[in-house]
Amino acid sequence: MGGPPAVGRGRARGSRGVRAPPRCRSRVRAGARGAAVAEVARGEIWHFAFPRPDRRRPVLVLTRQDMIGRLSTVTVAPLTTTIRGVASEVVVGTEVGLKQPSAINLHHVATVPRAGLRSYIGTVPAEGMQRVRDALLFALGFAGPKGG
Repeated sequence: MGGPPAVGRGRARGSRGVRAPPRCRSRVRAGARGAAVAEVARGEIWHFAFPRPDRRRPVLVLTRQDMIGRLSTVTVAPLTTTIRGVASEVVVGTEVGLKQPSAINLHHVATVPRAGLRSYIGTVPAEGMQRVRDALLFALGFAGPKGG
């Protein structure tokens, strides 16, 4: 018998609820023409390599889950360690896999190639995604600040 046991690819049929820890699941699959494409879910934080003068930075995937597999792009919000305390950002930390507290910046939402997502960091829980929703509505001018 040669080599280590095979690692599963993606989610098993019917395993919609509980997901294996990141170290136990494959995060990349072969896409069209053999290109590697990340298996991505809404609410996940990934590293993305932005063009110069920026750099590789974490981003939160915002695209609706049912559209991720159909599109070659995803809408993301960048994270920064500069926390300003404004209504258009949501602060997250080690609970989502980051090394230090960071702000999800909803004023700088961008649509980027899904193939540019490099490495999985963690997932923002449902309660955090509700705060992201509120901050995004505020950033786009569709709502006032929470509690205001």
